[in-house]
Amino acid sequence: MYFKGKKMGIVSKAEGTEHFGHGREIKEELAKRFPEEAARVLDVGTGFGSNLLFLKNIYPNSLVWSMDPSQDTLTNAERLLKEKGLNEGITLVKGNAEEMPFEDGFFDLVTSVMVLHHVVDVTASFREMYRVLSKDGTLLIADWKPEAHKLPFKEHHHEKDFISASRAEQIIKDVTTDVKISDWPLWYLLQARK
Repeated sequence: MYFKGKKMGIVSKAEGTEHFGHGREIKEELAKRFPEEAARVLDVGTGFGSNLLFLKNIYPNSLVWSMDPSQDTLTNAERLLKEKGLNEGITLVKGNAEEMPFEDGFFDLVTSVMVLHHVVDVTASFREMYRVLSKDGTLLIADWKPEAHKLPFKEHHHEKDFISASRAEQIIKDVTTDVKISDWPLWYLLQARK
């Protein structure tokens, strides 16, 4: 895994997949906002693959891409997909959120779950996620708020690494005014449309 552009140690699988006990709530809130149909879906930040599996479960007939800067992470995700028998309709891509290797307007749905605080340039990441979104596409970003820095992350997390919900909204409003923020005590969910 990468944090602010540098390779970091592997965190525990439970920490990554359960999001400190908020995993179910996060997925429920995402599902409420998913479009009914999405032919091409992008998961930004593969991590342990839980969001990738979640997206493929919601959209079994869609093409799903997952992008991560770590080859180790992508190799682990590939192993997980083989174990689950999900080899069709999923593409794993090495890349970073600040400079995505995809065409403009390619995806109907772009998601990023608890990844934003890992990227070096948040503004560039927002612009790239919006750039690859199709006309009338949906962008959903969930991330920890600065208050979450006290959670027992294994390493590298400091309050300054997280951005507030209001700051995330301000950044995305540079590219679209069709944005909604839903706020919880430790995390937020940003929804934007193109």
